[in-house]
Amino acid sequence: MSQAKVDKRKYEKIHRKELERKRRIKVVATTIVTCIIIGVLVGSPIGYRYYKSLPVFLSSEEVDDYIKGYVSDRLYFSGITLPGGEELDTDSLIATENVVSQEDVTDESLEDSTNE
Repeated sequence: MSQAKVDKRKYEKIHRKELERKRRIKVVATTIVTCIIIGVLVGSPIGYRYYKSLPVFLSSEEVDDYIKGYVSDRLYFSGITLPGGEELDTDSLIATENVVSQEDVTDESLEDSTNE
């Protein structure tokens, strides 16, 4: 054997624990980096598909406009006549300003309507 091989083997024998520790660290680091790269390559398309499949939430104005359009397109209130022969105005039914909220109704107004 040449002197270089003999010196190399002596060095490896003396520093065996250090060299094994460095080798293990290198294997673990390589494994972690590989897992991260595979996760990014697999997870990105899946995450993008999931993101695109999420429902889009609309603002309250958009929902109100949709409901108004749906009701007016279907003409649910057409052909209804009021007492006295007047035609029912569908625009007044659709307008949100004419809707009575729960806060506007009081106990006294309910009692008055039941007494009549």
